[in-house]
Amino acid sequence: MISVDISNRMKQMTDELVKSGYYTSQSEAIRDAIRELYFLIQEKNKKNITLEEVRELTGQITKKTGKNLSQVIIESRDEE
Repeated sequence: MISVDISNRMKQMTDELVKSGYYTSQSEAIRDAIRELYFLIQEKNKKNITLEEVRELTGQITKKTGKNLSQVIIESRDEE
C-alpha cells in the first residue's frame, strides 16, 4: 500500500467519478488511472512517441469531449 497527497481539485474529480457511478471508490478510480497511464506509456514505447505527445493526445481528447481520459475509456467500455 502507498499513500499519496492529491490536490483538492483531483479529490473533487475522483469524488465526481464515484458519485456518478463510474467507480465504487476513490481508490478504484486512482488505481484505474495508474493502469491507464501505464498502458499509455507502454503504447508510447511501442510507437516510439514522446511522453509530451501522449500528454498532448490526452489533452486533445479532453478538449474534444469535455471529459478526461478515464471518463472516455469508461464510456467506451460501457458501449462494448
